[in-house]
Amino acid sequence: MLAIGAAMLLGLIILFMTGGKNPAPVAVNLTVWGVDDESVFTTALSGYVGPASVRYKKIPEDSYRATLLDALAAGEGPDVFMVRGEDLYKYRNKTVPAPTSTISAAVMDSNFPTAVIQEYTDMNGQAWGLPLSLDTLALFYNKDALEQAGIVFPPANWEDFQADVRILAKRNANNQLVSPAAGIGGTLSTVPIGTDVLMALMMQNGTTMNSKDGLEATFAKSSEGLKAFNYYLQFANPSSPYYTWNENLGSAPSLFAGGRLPLYFGYREDYLKLKAAAPYLAIKVAPMPQAGEYAVNYPRTWGLAVSKQSKAPSYAWDFVIQMAGGTNGPRAYMAASGRPPAIKFLMNEKKGDLDLGVFALQGLTARAWRQPDGDAVRTILSDAISNVLSGARDAQRALSEAEGSINALYKR
Repeated sequence: MLAIGAAMLLGLIILFMTGGKNPAPVAVNLTVWGVDDESVFTTALSGYVGPASVRYKKIPEDSYRATLLDALAAGEGPDVFMVRGEDLYKYRNKTVPAPTSTISAAVMDSNFPTAVIQEYTDMNGQAWGLPLSLDTLALFYNKDALEQAGIVFPPANWEDFQADVRILAKRNANNQLVSPAAGIGGTLSTVPIGTDVLMALMMQNGTTMNSKDGLEATFAKSSEGLKAFNYYLQFANPSSPYYTWNENLGSAPSLFAGGRLPLYFGYREDYLKLKAAAPYLAIKVAPMPQAGEYAVNYPRTWGLAVSKQSKAPSYAWDFVIQMAGGTNGPRAYMAASGRPPAIKFLMNEKKGDLDLGVFALQGLTARAWRQPDGDAVRTILSDAISNVLSGARDAQRALSEAEGSINALYKR
């Protein structure tokens, strides 16, 4: 059924480009920028059968956004570029949406989970990009450490998580933390994934993250948002029974890889880095702990968008649709990159997979919110955490100020 849908999409693209007439041979060259290795994209291109010649350029991830924005500002950007779903709003004036005759809201809903709809489409259901992968936060645990502590199963909910923290965290007679249980409660400087965990907690707690039009953050206006914020902060509060973290401990990923931190959160890409850093550590992956009856997971997507500077936007969108929304493209990309899939038929295929299963299945219950700039949002939330931990602000004021700073980003 999906293959039929992909063929229909390609047929619509051809009609769109040619006005229904037999297409004349044309020389179309597309440039694509991304963060994947050239070998990954070369292999993934086996899923593309269009008429365009595609040239791919890798840019290191740590400099990718700055390089891309500079090139777009200078009018020297690519036709198609990789983008995180959380950053699509940031590129709203630099991209062109898919033709509505080709990618409708119904097509998006049939092929992609809710988080993709939330990140990649606007209020009218128009797609501004398509996802290549959908990663989700999961719980990493040191199997040996949990077994030594008599913990049979990793925590499935946050109550169990609190109970396990009390067992695993060790303090001395002066209430000083000598052995942390989990990397949670800190700022980005010590817990790089901490603000994502905070946003996951907010959404699991029923927080309305932003307005219906997606142009205003609202998480500080609800009691649910503050409750989730305080829940996160308790793990770095020495007076809390669940105290397990402080900013003097250093890097949470390094502690986990060194066998000195039993519990940590991360995406599949983090898991692969930890396994490479500690190949002999008994690192296992469990689903993200949940706060209620219905699962809510937090996503990180990578997708493709078409630049407004492209001289062949129809062909560029044809390429994006085949790579991310067809049958062969997504399968080829997943096989080459090892990233969890973003399209439903592959999620279904991989939900029982020992390697990708947890991440693929969680993608179905992932929920996102339209952010003005993913990295800037993380920095602002990290500053709010720091302000509370240092005593400079109470939680309500810190959260309200963070909301105001994020709202200022929407207006840029």
